[in-house]
Amino acid sequence: MECGKCGYQFCWYCLDEFYTVYHYEVTNCPFRYCLLHSIEVAGFLILLVKLMLTSPFVNDLLLFTIKNLAVHGTLCVQIVYLKSAIKSLKKTERHLARHQESLRGKINITGDQRRRTRQLTNRIGQH
Repeated sequence: MECGKCGYQFCWYCLDEFYTVYHYEVTNCPFRYCLLHSIEVAGFLILLVKLMLTSPFVNDLLLFTIKNLAVHGTLCVQIVYLKSAIKSLKKTERHLARHQESLRGKINITGDQRRRTRQLTNRIGQH
């Protein structure tokens, strides 16, 4: 940043002088570390791309690793969803069993009514 009055340039994070060797090499400014790490990561990515372009073995190895990580991640997500679906189905099954238990004493169907219901159901199924 730059002071509007005097034009002094300083680091917006540690408020120390900015474009100096002291700020980049001596201070413990977190902005300095962020800059250094981003340069390291960018350098590593450039080296990785260069290795991929020049070496088919590294290219195959990297693509194999990325593909396996993607497949593993997909499987983990599917397992989580399947476990939650099974849990939901078990809960619904318990709820249905309780509901049927509560209805068992309330509904009294005679044999004639059962037979008539089956006949009607069969007729509906035939059409």
